[in-house]
Formats: sequence, structure tokens, C-alpha cells
Amino acid sequence: MVPFLLMSNRTGLSGFIQTFLNQIIMLATTYYLPVYFQACKDAGPIASGVDIFGLACTVAPLSLIAGATVTKSAQYRPQIWFGWALLMLGCGLLSSLDADSSRSKGIGYQVLVGSGLGIVYVATYFPVLAPLPVTENARALAFFVFLRNFAVVWGITIGGTILQNELRKNLPVEFASTFTESTQIAYAVIPQIPDLPQPLKDEVRRAFADSVRVIWQVLTGISGMGLLVSLAMKGLPLHTSTDQEWGMQERKGATHGDKVMKKTESSEVSIAVDSA
Repeated sequence: MVPFLLMSNRTGLSGFIQTFLNQIIMLATTYYLPVYFQACKDAGPIASGVDIFGLACTVAPLSLIAGATVTKSAQYRPQIWFGWALLMLGCGLLSSLDADSSRSKGIGYQVLVGSGLGIVYVATYFPVLAPLPVTENARALAFFVFLRNFAVVWGITIGGTILQNELRKNLPVEFASTFTESTQIAYAVIPQIPDLPQPLKDEVRRAFADSVRVIWQVLTGISGMGLLVSLAMKGLPLHTSTDQEWGMQERKGATHGDKVMKKTESSEVSIAVDSA
């Protein structure tokens, strides 16, 4: 059960929702950017992984910078608003990519997305914890991590559903009809694209670009939703103390249990000796 206290204020609730939305965007971009590069740029699995370095190499550094600035300024709202703005801009620019866009554009736009993801990824800790007493930190962070993990399912599922439905509409009818309804078209088609004859190859590449574009448009909307939700946060002071009693009850309970067991074992030994 989630304690009601965690959701009883708008700042904490806003932080939890933003955490969920940010993780959806992170997983969707991580999964479907390689799909774009493999389908539209003839990149192999390893090459498409290299092509998303713009995303992968910005998340961690910007997370560190965001955490440092929050610690220095004791403010978290400006960083979060800036992060969501970068996400909206980056996802919006990704939606402008087509089958013939340069690889440099695809990689450059990722830098904006990765920067926004990194900032929001770390900064949402603070609105979650700031309104609560420090004694609730463990429960709050447990729910925080649960939402991140739960959002993984949503990010992959939303992107996969969009891609499947859009490819059914955008692929040439004769080509799409060779696949059954239950087939995951994207992953069945991508290995065939380099060997397809022209003009079918270009038609399939354009179909993938148009289909993936819808994913980026949806993520742009989710980024806008995150920005709107972030406006509900209050600029609360950050805690400067820790819960000194955390874990003490468990340790005391364990110590008491050990003492009881030792007494029980001593009694059993005494009874055995008397019986002998």
C-alpha cells in the first residue's frame, strides 16, 4: 500500500507524475531511435547503437550538473522547467526527421533530448522529498523507483503500438500483406530493407520515417504534459538533516530476537542435561 501522506500535497504528487512521464520518454527514445537508424539509414545493430551516443552521452553529465546546481542554489523548479523545455524542443525536432535527413541532424537532436532527460531524471527527487518529513524518505523513494520501473512498460508499449499501427497504414499494401496480423512488422522488415529492390526500398524507408515520426510527436505531447504538471510544484526549502532513527527499530527488533533465541537454546540444553 502507498501511504496517503506521499500523495497528500501537490508538490510531491507533481514530482511523482513527472518521474513517470520522464521515464516513458527515456525508454521510448532509447528503443525507437535505433529503429529509425536501422530502417532509414541502413545501419546495423551495432552502428545504430553508436548513432544514439548523442542521447547516451548527455544523460549522465547533465544529471550531475542538475544535481550540483540544485545543491548549490537550494532550488529545483528552474532546473526542472528547463529540462522539460529541452525535451519538448528535442522531441519536436526529432519529429522533423524524414528518411533522407542527414545523420548529423538525428544525432544532434538527441543531445537536446538527452540533456532534458538527464536534468529531469535527477531533479524530480527534490519535489518528491521536500514536502515530506525525513522519516518518510524511504517510503517516498521506494514509490519513486516503482514508478520509474512501471513507466518502462508504458514507454516500450506506447512506442511499439504506434509503430505497428502506423506501419500497417504506411507500408505499400502489397508488401504489408505478406505479413500476418500477429507479426511485429518493424522487426520482420528491417533485416530485409538493405536487399529490397528500388523503388520498394525507398517506399519502405519513407514508411518507417513517417511511422517513427508519430512516436516523436506523442513524446513531444508527453513532454508538454510534464511541463504543465511541473507548474504545480511549490518552491519548498530542501531538508538539511537526515533521519537518525532510520533502521533503529529493525535493529532493536533483531537484537531482541537474538536474545530470545539464545535463551530458548539455553533452556533446551538445560532440559536435555537434566533428562540425561
